[in-house]
Amino acid sequence: MCEELFGPILTIYVYKENRFKETLELVDKTSNYALTGAIIAQDRYAIDVATKITTQRR
Repeated sequence: MCEELFGPILTIYVYKENRFKETLELVDKTSNYALTGAIIAQDRYAIDVATKITTQRR
């Protein structure tokens, strides 16, 4: 998740269901530059967990 890409590009990362939190941490810590990103979910619990993990400030 650290390859630099230019242009209007959509990338998708498919993760194992039981690795959701680990995947969020990977997304959050891969780069110092969070220029653009999105986590799309319908599950309110998943949205809450994703928000908490990806908005933590160290």
